[in-house]
Amino acid sequence: MNEQDFELIDQYLSGTMPSQEKEEFLERIAAEPELKAALEEWQAAQAELRQFLKPDENREQLQKHLAARRDLYFSHKKASIKTAKGYVISAFATAAVIAGLLFWSPWQKDITKEFPPTHMISATERGIESNNDLEAAENFYNDGQYAKAIPFLSNLLAKDPEDAFARYHRGVSFLENKQYETARADLLIIYNGESIFKYEGAFYIALSYLKQKDREKCKEWLAKIPENAGNYFKAQRLLKELK
Repeated sequence: MNEQDFELIDQYLSGTMPSQEKEEFLERIAAEPELKAALEEWQAAQAELRQFLKPDENREQLQKHLAARRDLYFSHKKASIKTAKGYVISAFATAAVIAGLLFWSPWQKDITKEFPPTHMISATERGIESNNDLEAAENFYNDGQYAKAIPFLSNLLAKDPEDAFARYHRGVSFLENKQYETARADLLIIYNGESIFKYEGAFYIALSYLKQKDREKCKEWLAKIPENAGNYFKAQRLLKELK
């Protein structure tokens, strides 16, 4: 990975990459695990933002702010090369702080509603081939029809039990369907693994306990999210709400 690779990721995700370069980039994604992992972490950062954004002037405010800060992460000048994780942590931190400022609602009685599920990234965005189960799961999940998404996510896991993407989203779907124990079973596997969803798994386990009014267990799981995790600020925000 080098600075040019991060610039390519930025162009791909912003939709400014020429079609021919895009084809070459997707070929590299398929062949280079490190580049694919960096892309997926940036996509996860975008998904983190989407759960806070609403179709109003706040979206425009946030987009302008992030655009102004783009050079912090994708400079065309020579500079020392940071790791993919370093870039993603910076992006997550910026996103979480801004989103918190824009959408914090202390008057809401149900704290859990302030932390809706993250958007499920499409196969196209992930640079992989789609299939009927994945497409159906994505559509139902992003439409908030979590019970309908679960069978399709289960089909994906039947084909590949190591599919962290499907297991994480199935766990969140179970959570939203009020099947808390079943949700935690999936999310615990995610937390014990090393996928990019590891600490999101911890966060939603914490949220599952909060939905069951167990604030201490919730705090215990939030405390497992380290400072260098992409969702650290989100976890700290929820901890603050629980004090």
